[in-house]
Amino acid sequence: MNYLKPALILLTTGLLTACPDLGIEYKDKNETIEVNYYKQPCSDTSASLCFSVKDKNSGDAYAVFNNLSGFSAYQWGEYHTIKVETSFAKNGKADSYRFISLEKSTANDNAFSMTLHSKSGIISAADSDKTSWTLGGEKTFSSSAEQGAAINQAIADNQVLQLEFTAADDQLTLNKVLCAAAENDFASECEGVSQAQWTVRHFQSDCNYNDPRLCLVYRTNSSDDWELLRTTSSAIRDFEPQWGSQYQVTVEKTLSAGGQLVSARLKENDENPTAVTGSSNTFLFVLNAANLPAADSDNKIALYDGGQLMLCDSRCSDINGARDDDHMLLLRGYVESGEVVVQALVCNENRGSDFDDCVADQADDISWWPPSA
Repeated sequence: MNYLKPALILLTTGLLTACPDLGIEYKDKNETIEVNYYKQPCSDTSASLCFSVKDKNSGDAYAVFNNLSGFSAYQWGEYHTIKVETSFAKNGKADSYRFISLEKSTANDNAFSMTLHSKSGIISAADSDKTSWTLGGEKTFSSSAEQGAAINQAIADNQVLQLEFTAADDQLTLNKVLCAAAENDFASECEGVSQAQWTVRHFQSDCNYNDPRLCLVYRTNSSDDWELLRTTSSAIRDFEPQWGSQYQVTVEKTLSAGGQLVSARLKENDENPTAVTGSSNTFLFVLNAANLPAADSDNKIALYDGGQLMLCDSRCSDINGARDDDHMLLLRGYVESGEVVVQALVCNENRGSDFDDCVADQADDISWWPPSA
């Protein structure tokens, strides 16, 4: 009977190979996701709007997702953290989300741009005066007569429109008609794509958004002021910087028609970044204390998404107090063995003018705070 074992194994293997549908079965499961504060066109050819989502606490950019059902409590102008039941496709990627419950909502009144392919029918006039418009068949906004004339002409010419909005209390407000161009000319005329060499500093700082996020600190030329990288993802795509290392990188950056930096993607990495560590290399950085967890038994605090640890030692109690008071913090620290070591609390103030005035009084170079809109 032992002669039959190899043959049986071969026969079984052959049967499995002949059945391409056999494989891993991904069962539905409950997850927590984040939903962006505005919707986007589902595609260039779609007349509908879709949610844009990402995994909770992920550093990824929000991505359009066209199969989230049951989320009737959505409000434009608010980030939402929600619990969903996720169904998966055969490749293991999320295929659909079913809304279960809302965990929290956070307002965000930052301006955003939306690209609309008018021939898809996603935008249409809601009145004869061309000063009221319907977006995706679900959202109405108003325009001035001049803005309305520009939108109407773009629709008549089947052009691609780029509009700037703000959203608050589930209302959509048109700020500007940024650009309109034929589809073949849109990238060159409306999307400023170019390469640049950036210096990226060895630390990160609060982005000054309503949701807890750390931004890279960068500049193009040595004579330029440092800036916070406040794009949608607050990161350079395909770039994974380490605290304590300063980088010289080449990026492909995209600007909106209004000149706002929209995104950045790594083109050439720095294979030998400069180590900037130790107590002789201190820096100032900003944290929103309300978004910090309590220090653990080792006097360490995980920053926002938990990806970076900060050692606070005798200053932990002051940081915990600032958290209870919903204060903003300007901290002086340095990087040692991969961890941020807090050396001093420089500013511990209410968010807004109190904190900004304290930052402005410092002699150190923190020109990147408060960040420009």
